[in-house]
Amino acid sequence: KNEEEKIVENIEEIKLENVDFSYTDKKILNDINLRIKKGDKIALIGKSGEGKTTLVKLITGEEKANKGNIFINSENIMNIKNIYEKIGVLSQNSHIFNRSIKENITMGRNIDEKKLKEVIELSGVKDFIEDLENGIYTITGQNGSYLSGGQRVRIALARMMLSEPEIIILDEPLEGVDKIKEEKVIENIKKYIKDKTVIIISHRFSILNMADRIIGLENGTIVLNDLKENALKSDNIFKSFFDAEKRMTFIKGDDIDE
Repeated sequence: KNEEEKIVENIEEIKLENVDFSYTDKKILNDINLRIKKGDKIALIGKSGEGKTTLVKLITGEEKANKGNIFINSENIMNIKNIYEKIGVLSQNSHIFNRSIKENITMGRNIDEKKLKEVIELSGVKDFIEDLENGIYTITGQNGSYLSGGQRVRIALARMMLSEPEIIILDEPLEGVDKIKEEKVIENIKKYIKDKTVIIISHRFSILNMADRIIGLENGTIVLNDLKENALKSDNIFKSFFDAEKRMTFIKGDDIDE
Protein backbone atom coordinates (compact mmCIF):
# COMPACT_ATOMS: atom_id res chain seq x y z
CA LYS A 1 0.00 0.00 0.00
CA ASN A 2 2.23 2.86 1.15
CA GLU A 3 5.01 1.62 -1.08
CA GLU A 4 6.91 4.82 -0.81
CA GLU A 5 5.74 8.14 0.50
CA LYS A 6 5.92 10.79 -2.17
CA ILE A 7 5.97 14.55 -2.00
CA VAL A 8 3.79 16.34 -4.50
CA GLU A 9 4.81 19.75 -5.79
CA ASN A 10 2.27 21.11 -8.27
CA ILE A 11 -1.20 19.65 -8.12
CA GLU A 12 -2.38 19.55 -11.72
CA GLU A 13 -5.29 17.17 -11.24
CA ILE A 14 -7.37 15.34 -8.65
CA LYS A 15 -9.11 12.24 -9.93
CA LEU A 16 -11.63 10.01 -8.17
CA GLU A 17 -12.27 6.64 -9.80
CA ASN A 18 -15.22 4.44 -8.78
CA VAL A 19 -15.06 5.65 -5.19
CA ASP A 20 -17.39 4.21 -2.54
CA PHE A 21 -17.53 5.27 1.07
CA SER A 22 -19.52 3.98 4.04
CA TYR A 23 -19.68 4.84 7.72
CA THR A 24 -20.08 1.47 9.47
CA ASP A 25 -22.99 0.00 7.47
CA LYS A 26 -24.40 3.21 6.02
CA LYS A 27 -23.31 3.87 2.47
CA ILE A 28 -22.60 7.57 1.99
CA LEU A 29 -20.99 7.73 -1.46
CA ASN A 30 -21.50 5.36 -4.31
CA ASP A 31 -19.37 4.97 -7.44
CA ILE A 32 -18.03 8.52 -7.54
CA ASN A 33 -16.08 9.48 -10.66
CA LEU A 34 -14.79 13.01 -10.71
CA ARG A 35 -11.92 14.93 -12.21
CA ILE A 36 -10.82 18.31 -10.88
CA LYS A 37 -8.17 20.15 -12.84
CA LYS A 38 -5.84 22.88 -11.63
CA GLY A 39 -7.70 26.17 -11.40
CA ASP A 40 -11.18 24.59 -11.44
CA LYS A 41 -13.78 26.13 -9.15
CA ILE A 42 -16.41 23.56 -8.29
CA ALA A 43 -19.43 23.71 -6.00
CA LEU A 44 -20.77 20.55 -4.37
CA ILE A 45 -24.46 20.84 -3.78
CA GLY A 46 -27.20 18.59 -2.50
CA LYS A 47 -29.35 18.17 0.56
CA SER A 48 -27.87 17.75 4.01
CA GLY A 49 -26.42 14.26 4.50
CA GLU A 50 -25.73 13.65 0.80
CA GLY A 51 -22.00 13.24 1.41
CA LYS A 52 -20.63 16.63 0.35
CA THR A 53 -18.39 16.97 3.40
CA THR A 54 -17.38 13.30 3.16
CA LEU A 55 -16.33 13.81 -0.45
CA VAL A 56 -14.12 16.72 0.62
CA LYS A 57 -12.61 14.59 3.41
CA LEU A 58 -11.70 11.93 0.84
CA ILE A 59 -10.04 14.52 -1.39
CA THR A 60 -8.03 15.91 1.53
CA GLY A 61 -6.97 12.43 2.65
CA GLU A 62 -8.81 12.78 5.95
CA GLU A 63 -10.95 9.73 5.12
CA LYS A 64 -10.04 6.64 3.10
CA ALA A 65 -12.28 5.25 0.37
CA ASN A 66 -13.73 1.76 0.93
CA LYS A 67 -13.47 1.07 -2.77
CA GLY A 68 -11.93 2.81 -5.76
CA ASN A 69 -8.96 5.15 -5.97
CA ILE A 70 -8.13 8.80 -5.57
CA PHE A 71 -5.20 10.17 -7.52
CA ILE A 72 -3.34 13.42 -7.12
CA ASN A 73 -1.68 13.96 -10.50
CA SER A 74 -1.11 10.27 -11.22
CA GLU A 75 -0.07 9.29 -7.70
CA ASN A 76 -2.40 7.48 -5.32
CA ILE A 77 -3.35 9.85 -2.50
CA MET A 78 -2.45 7.14 0.03
CA ASN A 79 1.21 7.52 -0.97
CA ILE A 80 1.42 11.29 -0.70
CA LYS A 81 2.75 12.53 2.57
CA ASN A 82 2.45 16.31 2.17
CA ILE A 83 -1.15 16.53 0.97
CA TYR A 84 -2.24 18.46 4.09
CA GLU A 85 0.25 21.24 3.37
CA LYS A 86 -1.28 21.73 -0.05
CA ILE A 87 -4.82 22.26 1.18
CA GLY A 88 -6.35 25.29 2.88
CA VAL A 89 -9.77 25.08 4.51
CA LEU A 90 -11.92 28.08 5.26
CA SER A 91 -14.97 26.95 7.19
CA GLN A 92 -17.44 27.93 9.86
CA ASN A 93 -15.25 25.88 12.20
CA SER A 94 -12.00 27.73 11.50
CA HIS A 95 -10.74 28.10 15.05
CA ILE A 96 -9.81 31.44 16.56
CA PHE A 97 -7.54 31.19 19.61
CA ASN A 98 -7.72 33.48 22.63
CA ARG A 99 -4.61 35.33 21.53
CA SER A 100 -3.83 38.45 19.55
CA ILE A 101 -5.08 38.84 15.99
CA LYS A 102 -1.46 38.71 14.82
CA GLU A 103 -0.78 35.40 16.60
CA ASN A 104 -3.98 33.96 15.15
CA ILE A 105 -2.72 34.78 11.68
CA THR A 106 0.93 33.76 12.04
CA MET A 107 0.26 30.79 14.36
CA GLY A 108 3.52 31.56 16.12
CA ARG A 109 5.61 31.35 12.96
CA ASN A 110 8.21 33.97 12.23
CA ILE A 111 6.70 35.76 9.27
CA ASP A 112 8.35 38.38 7.13
CA GLU A 113 6.66 41.76 7.85
CA LYS A 114 6.13 42.49 4.15
CA LYS A 115 4.34 39.17 3.67
CA LEU A 116 2.23 39.74 6.78
CA LYS A 117 1.23 43.19 5.57
CA GLU A 118 0.25 41.71 2.24
CA VAL A 119 -2.11 39.07 3.69
CA ILE A 120 -3.60 41.53 6.18
CA GLU A 121 -4.53 43.76 3.28
CA LEU A 122 -5.71 41.06 0.88
CA SER A 123 -7.83 39.28 3.50
CA GLY A 124 -9.57 42.46 4.56
CA VAL A 125 -8.23 42.26 8.13
CA LYS A 126 -6.69 45.69 7.59
CA ASP A 127 -10.17 47.19 7.16
CA PHE A 128 -11.18 46.51 10.74
CA ILE A 129 -7.92 46.52 12.75
CA GLU A 130 -7.44 50.19 11.99
CA ASP A 131 -10.45 50.91 14.24
CA LEU A 132 -9.13 48.81 17.13
CA GLU A 133 -7.15 50.52 19.86
CA ASN A 134 -4.50 47.78 19.90
CA GLY A 135 -4.74 47.05 16.19
CA ILE A 136 -3.23 43.71 15.24
CA TYR A 137 -2.28 43.10 18.88
CA THR A 138 -5.94 43.04 19.98
CA ILE A 139 -6.82 39.90 21.94
CA THR A 140 -9.68 38.04 20.26
CA GLY A 141 -11.37 36.35 23.23
CA GLN A 142 -12.29 32.68 23.57
CA ASN A 143 -12.95 31.42 20.03
CA GLY A 144 -12.91 35.02 18.82
CA SER A 145 -15.83 36.06 21.04
CA TYR A 146 -14.76 39.73 20.97
CA LEU A 147 -15.01 39.77 17.19
CA SER A 148 -17.85 39.74 14.70
CA GLY A 149 -18.44 36.78 12.37
CA GLY A 150 -17.00 38.74 9.44
CA GLN A 151 -13.86 39.61 11.38
CA ARG A 152 -13.30 35.98 12.39
CA VAL A 153 -13.63 34.80 8.78
CA ARG A 154 -11.12 37.39 7.57
CA ILE A 155 -8.59 36.37 10.24
CA ALA A 156 -8.99 32.72 9.19
CA LEU A 157 -8.60 33.80 5.55
CA ALA A 158 -5.36 35.67 6.33
CA ARG A 159 -4.03 32.61 8.18
CA MET A 160 -4.85 30.39 5.21
CA MET A 161 -3.19 32.81 2.77
CA LEU A 162 0.06 32.61 4.72
CA SER A 163 0.23 28.85 4.26
CA GLU A 164 -0.07 29.33 0.46
CA PRO A 165 -2.22 26.27 -0.31
CA GLU A 166 -2.87 25.09 -3.86
CA ILE A 167 -6.33 23.73 -3.15
CA ILE A 168 -8.88 25.78 -1.25
CA ILE A 169 -11.91 24.29 0.46
CA LEU A 170 -14.67 26.78 1.25
CA ASP A 171 -17.03 24.95 3.62
CA GLU A 172 -19.90 27.26 4.63
CA PRO A 173 -17.30 30.00 5.20
CA LEU A 174 -19.86 32.73 5.81
CA GLU A 175 -21.83 31.22 8.69
CA GLY A 176 -22.46 33.96 11.21
CA VAL A 177 -21.51 36.75 8.82
CA ASP A 178 -24.24 39.31 8.29
CA LYS A 179 -25.43 40.34 4.85
CA ILE A 180 -23.76 43.77 4.98
CA LYS A 181 -20.29 42.37 5.72
CA GLU A 182 -20.81 39.42 3.39
CA GLU A 183 -20.11 41.33 0.18
CA LYS A 184 -16.82 42.68 1.47
CA VAL A 185 -15.66 39.25 2.68
CA ILE A 186 -16.66 37.68 -0.63
CA GLU A 187 -14.65 40.30 -2.47
CA ASN A 188 -11.60 39.41 -0.34
CA ILE A 189 -12.06 35.68 -0.98
CA LYS A 190 -12.65 36.14 -4.72
CA LYS A 191 -9.47 38.13 -5.23
CA TYR A 192 -7.46 35.48 -3.48
CA ILE A 193 -8.82 32.34 -5.17
CA LYS A 194 -8.45 33.57 -8.76
CA ASP A 195 -5.76 31.09 -9.82
CA LYS A 196 -6.41 28.41 -7.20
CA THR A 197 -8.28 25.13 -7.36
CA VAL A 198 -11.40 25.62 -5.26
CA ILE A 199 -14.04 23.28 -3.84
CA ILE A 200 -17.11 24.95 -2.39
CA ILE A 201 -19.84 23.73 -0.05
CA SER A 202 -22.40 26.37 0.85
CA HIS A 203 -26.06 27.22 1.11
CA ARG A 204 -25.44 30.78 0.03
CA PHE A 205 -25.84 31.68 -3.59
CA SER A 206 -23.21 34.40 -3.23
CA ILE A 207 -20.60 31.75 -2.38
CA LEU A 208 -21.82 29.11 -4.86
CA ASN A 209 -21.65 31.79 -7.51
CA MET A 210 -17.84 31.69 -7.34
CA ALA A 211 -17.93 28.23 -8.94
CA ASP A 212 -17.59 27.53 -12.66
CA ARG A 213 -18.89 24.00 -12.35
CA ILE A 214 -21.68 22.46 -10.29
CA ILE A 215 -21.43 18.93 -8.93
CA GLY A 216 -24.80 17.72 -7.65
CA LEU A 217 -25.09 14.86 -5.20
CA GLU A 218 -28.23 12.85 -4.61
CA ASN A 219 -28.45 9.53 -2.76
CA GLY A 220 -24.66 9.48 -2.60
CA THR A 221 -24.13 9.58 -6.34
CA ILE A 222 -23.26 12.39 -8.74
CA VAL A 223 -26.43 13.34 -10.61
CA LEU A 224 -25.10 16.56 -12.10
CA ASN A 225 -21.66 17.59 -13.31
CA ASP A 226 -21.94 20.61 -15.52
CA LEU A 227 -20.87 24.18 -16.07
CA LYS A 228 -22.82 26.59 -13.89
CA GLU A 229 -24.48 28.29 -16.88
CA ASN A 230 -25.81 24.96 -18.17
CA ALA A 231 -26.86 23.78 -14.72
CA LEU A 232 -28.91 26.95 -14.35
CA LYS A 233 -30.54 26.54 -17.75
CA SER A 234 -31.71 22.96 -17.49
CA ASP A 235 -34.43 21.83 -15.13
CA ASN A 236 -33.01 19.95 -12.18
CA ILE A 237 -33.15 20.03 -8.40
CA PHE A 238 -30.23 22.46 -8.35
CA LYS A 239 -31.96 24.93 -10.61
CA SER A 240 -34.75 25.05 -8.03
CA PHE A 241 -32.13 25.28 -5.29
CA PHE A 242 -30.62 28.36 -6.96
CA ASP A 243 -34.02 29.93 -7.62
CA ALA A 244 -35.13 29.47 -4.03
CA GLU A 245 -31.82 30.85 -2.87
CA LYS A 246 -32.07 33.98 -4.98
CA ARG A 247 -35.59 34.65 -3.71
CA MET A 248 -34.38 34.67 -0.13
CA THR A 249 -32.89 37.94 0.98
CA PHE A 250 -31.22 36.57 4.05
CA ILE A 251 -30.06 33.01 4.49
CA LYS A 252 -29.07 31.74 7.86
CA GLY A 253 -27.37 28.70 6.34
CA ASP A 254 -30.13 26.37 7.50
CA ASP A 255 -30.92 23.44 5.27
CA ILE A 256 -33.20 24.39 2.46
CA ASP A 257 -36.06 22.00 1.91
CA GLU A 258 -36.41 21.17 -1.72
